[in-house]
Amino acid sequence: TPAEKGGLRENDVLLEIGGKRVQSSDDARRLIDAAPMHQDLDVTLLRENRQISLTVQPVDL
Repeated sequence: TPAEKGGLRENDVLLEIGGKRVQSSDDARRLIDAAPMHQDLDVTLLRENRQISLTVQPVDL
């Protein structure tokens, strides 16, 4: 999937997208949908009790 190619894994918990706090799956969807396609987007997540920062590029599905 595009998420896996971007480095996201099952059970990752999104904390921030584009510097904005994620509090729900609706927040995550809204922030991703609003992000420009094919441009870098910083994502902070929690994986196995470790905070990780990634840079991903949203794509059209």
